[in-house]
Parts: sequence; C-alpha cells; structure tokens
Amino acid sequence: MGINTRVIDLDKFDADEFTKHKFAIFVLATHYVGEPTDNAKAFHKWVKQSARGDEVTQHLAQMEYAMMGLGDRSYEEFNEMAVFCNKNMNKMGGTLLYKLGEADQETYSTEDDFM
Repeated sequence: MGINTRVIDLDKFDADEFTKHKFAIFVLATHYVGEPTDNAKAFHKWVKQSARGDEVTQHLAQMEYAMMGLGDRSYEEFNEMAVFCNKNMNKMGGTLLYKLGEADQETYSTEDDFM
C-alpha cells in the first residue's frame, strides 16, 4: 500500500479537504509583526474562526502533524504564525508529533534549526 503524499500551497487551502487528512507537515513563515504570509491568510482565518470560543469542534481529532516556524527573533512576535496555528490546531484536537520547530533568520541558522 503506497502513501498518498502531496505538497499543498496554503493559497489553495480548502477546509473540507484539509480536515480529511490524517497527517500534515507545516512550514509556516511569519510576516512582519506576527501576520501570516499572503498565501496563508485563508488558512489562518479558518484556524482563528474554528478555534474560537469555549466549545470548539474537534475538526482535527484524527490529524497528527509536525510544524516548523520560520521567523526572525529580532521581531517581537517571533514565529507567531506557527505558535498560533499549533496552539489552535491542538485546541481542535490535532496532535503535534514532535516539538514545535522554530527557525531564526536573525542568526542565519534556519537549516541548523530545522535539523
């Protein structure tokens, strides 16, 4: 049995399709002061709306994921996109498989941080 793998640009994010996946790997950059990149705005909006409130639907109860943030420690909101998405995906029932990765462009150590 083969594994069905695809790379999906978040610009093409579809919530119905996304919630069917059992595993996902994210590499999320933070733009300016804690904002999503242009291609991740729809995904960010969905995560924000879906995780709002006290009784959150467990959209991601069947999903395991790994997440790597791309940021720059010189900004106050270092890796905010990955931190925000991880926290809220967990709130929706998703399971982080390994500690949240945080790359730091300020030190030019992104490759080492990823390893």
